[in-house]
Amino acid sequence: MKTYFLMLAAACALMTQPKQQKRSAGVHEHGAGKLDIAMEGLKGSLVFEIPMESLTGFEHEAKTAADKKKMVEAEAAIRSKMGQMVLLPAPSACTISVSEVEAERHGNHSEMHVHGAISCKQPVKGDIRFAFGKVFPGIHKVAVQYIDGAVQSGVVVEHDRGVLKVAK
Repeated sequence: MKTYFLMLAAACALMTQPKQQKRSAGVHEHGAGKLDIAMEGLKGSLVFEIPMESLTGFEHEAKTAADKKKMVEAEAAIRSKMGQMVLLPAPSACTISVSEVEAERHGNHSEMHVHGAISCKQPVKGDIRFAFGKVFPGIHKVAVQYIDGAVQSGVVVEHDRGVLKVAK
């Protein structure tokens, strides 16, 4: 089932992303990330990609104790606060758990790739809000794609302003 959600998220991203902007090999904009959410019933998955500089203030390989500490703190914040950055509608009673956080380097650039699961007690219906900048002030813009069965929508969230409306 996890594979199904990841495939949905990847397909959603590929359908909405310009050809020159393929995953890490494409455009790399500091402060800007991408979030894909795929739901099937009460279960779902998310994939979040963001330049490392947006989380830690640097992209170089962490060699000093201070840089390594920032990396550990960024990963811990993502793991514990994803549900505070992606605010699913309260009546849905959803929880987000992060299963994988991976830093990847591509030449002079590095990115954080996050995979997580969503579990809800009621179907997702209503407004999804975002608070990336409250946790990571370096995040200014996130392109969000959402898919749930035949329903697909998206929004660009800038400075935590932007609402994704989910109707069923």
